[in-house]
Amino acid sequence: MPRLIFRILLIFALAGAAGWGYLWVRQNVSGASLTVGDRILDVQAPLLILGLLLGGIGFYVLVRLLRLVFFGPSLAAQALERQREAKGVEAVTRGLAAMEIGDAKSALQEARKAEKLLHHRKDRSLARLVQARAQTLAGNADEARQYYEAMLESPGTELAGLRGLTAQAAASGDTAKALQLTRRAVELRPRDPAVLSAAFDTQVAAHEWSEARQSLAASVLAGAVPKAVGKRREAALHLAEGVEADLAGDKTRALSESRAALKIAPGLSPAAALAARLLADGGEKEKTEAARHIEAAWAQSPHPDLAEAYAALAPDDPPDTRRKRLQRLIKSYAEHPESRLLSAELALAAGDAPAARKALAGMEVNHPGARVFALMGAVARAEGAPESDLRQWLARAVQAPRAAWTCESCGLTAPRWVCCCPQCGSFDSFHWTWPPAAPVADAHALEAAMAPLLEEGGRRGAAPPAQGSATVVDAAPQRPAPGSELVPVPPKPEGGPEAKPA
Repeated sequence: MPRLIFRILLIFALAGAAGWGYLWVRQNVSGASLTVGDRILDVQAPLLILGLLLGGIGFYVLVRLLRLVFFGPSLAAQALERQREAKGVEAVTRGLAAMEIGDAKSALQEARKAEKLLHHRKDRSLARLVQARAQTLAGNADEARQYYEAMLESPGTELAGLRGLTAQAAASGDTAKALQLTRRAVELRPRDPAVLSAAFDTQVAAHEWSEARQSLAASVLAGAVPKAVGKRREAALHLAEGVEADLAGDKTRALSESRAALKIAPGLSPAAALAARLLADGGEKEKTEAARHIEAAWAQSPHPDLAEAYAALAPDDPPDTRRKRLQRLIKSYAEHPESRLLSAELALAAGDAPAARKALAGMEVNHPGARVFALMGAVARAEGAPESDLRQWLARAVQAPRAAWTCESCGLTAPRWVCCCPQCGSFDSFHWTWPPAAPVADAHALEAAMAPLLEEGGRRGAAPPAQGSATVVDAAPQRPAPGSELVPVPPKPEGGPEAKPA
């Protein structure tokens, strides 16, 4: 709108100037005399002005005609090139739109059209980029790789080519090549948040923990990752390296890395459990350190593994002594569900059924997990309740959710903490929580299934052990590789209970 107003005002100004000039010439210039041979011609002012205008127009037309004669072919070629480029850009736009909706066939057609229209350009990066993405979408890895490699020749698309080749190498399992390409990308853009994030993911997948910590530190410095998140991830990287060293039999490095993780995040319960297990075979000094790590972790994020590790520090203690010693953990976070479950387990082990019932009061409503119902059944048996009551508690235990390490991004569950989810790739996304229960049979079928267990338990005269009980301890459990027993779970139902993440 402002430009239109300016043009209108300019036209009025030029028209006014032309009118004023015409009037001035008529008033001040009577005419002009032109000598043609022996004749003298008197020309009036209006005719003089008209002649000058016509002469100027004729000169302009003559110049344009000469330009068209001498430069016509090149001008026509330039016009055709501009038309081809415009059509090529339109093909690129349509190809990108097809990629967004996942139409691989249309994307390939438009990419080929764009390459055909833009191939004469010195810079072919745009056509190569569209072709590479279209070929990737269509599943043509070899063709896409050729275009990505060609993109490395242009500084403008070198980074995009590196990222494409890195993704292909990671997908094919070639971690060495993926790391090499990642390092080259970081050299190009050492402060780019997207590059640092991609480098971090690649380094974690390749178990290059030291490089991953460097990328994480650079991301925090660039402001792409909050400092609190960066500290938690750094601790998780130390823990992941410690777990890897433990599985490889390098106990010294495993203990060192778990200590480093706990120094950054004392509430990281898997690190505390690992450090305690490695220190449990030492002397009193090592056991004191292990107890200190467990107590600090339990105060922030209670977990059954911590209780087991704490009990393993003195495996020969009688139930009463163990109960008294584990009260230190319970008191540090008494209202947490794990503390209440531990209190109930210890009370049952000591034969104090009323204390166990008191510890579990209300948990069947607020935290209806499998361990809660199993312990309620154990309390009912210890109190001499009818067998029908015990069957009901065990039936509810089968139906209830079981606490597990659960990926907060995709819902995958694991028997132990892992640093990176193998299903969705999220880093440090596993937290100790209550996953949803799988569909089960009706109550009558459950009671029928439980009958043999009840009869066998009655013959033994002992209460069924609760999952995660601290009364049965393996001081050095044999742990399979992280992620080897991961199982997907169904979507979480609305209103499902969830414990505080560890």
